[in-house]
Amino acid sequence: MLFNLATSGALSPSPTTRQQWRCTIKKGRAMLMIGPIPVRRHEAMSHWGIAVWVAALASFFLWSAIDDWRRAKEMARMASTLGLKARGHQLPADLSLAGTPLASRSATWNVFEGVQNDIPFVVFDCRIGSGKGSWRRTVIAARASRDVFATVASDFSYTVDQSGEWMVFYSPQNVSFLGQRLMPIAELEARLSTLG
Repeated sequence: MLFNLATSGALSPSPTTRQQWRCTIKKGRAMLMIGPIPVRRHEAMSHWGIAVWVAALASFFLWSAIDDWRRAKEMARMASTLGLKARGHQLPADLSLAGTPLASRSATWNVFEGVQNDIPFVVFDCRIGSGKGSWRRTVIAARASRDVFATVASDFSYTVDQSGEWMVFYSPQNVSFLGQRLMPIAELEARLSTLG
């Protein structure tokens, strides 16, 4: 409980600042806690706390939007260099990704298609799952009956799965403290250039 206590001497509140003294009642005994507590300070701190959280959340969403915009520009630049055709968010109808973890993707974007060494392929970014358990990956799918992906120096580990007539190249889900990143553009361009 909080009570306003009028005291004299060194403990009396300043005439210019309204203060409260914290008084706690336990089992019928009153205990005076040390020091005055400004009345409005707690309210001001909670308003500042809310403002800081809102600013942090807005900064995160702004950073995420800028990062997505930058990635889209880099992918479009790479597609222009390699002569790829943009598909928006649509994968080819016969690329279901069945039999891979990517079949449960919740979003697909930056989809481009092309042909390298007579092998048709599609490259795209996607999110698998939703919420905190979701993960993002860059995927290369080549219409082939064998592994056509060359070895390129990388910071990631990769796997190749088959889905129908497509060989699907991606980095599997892992535990990482660095976040779930998409394949860097330079590595992606090197992998597409050496397809076959």
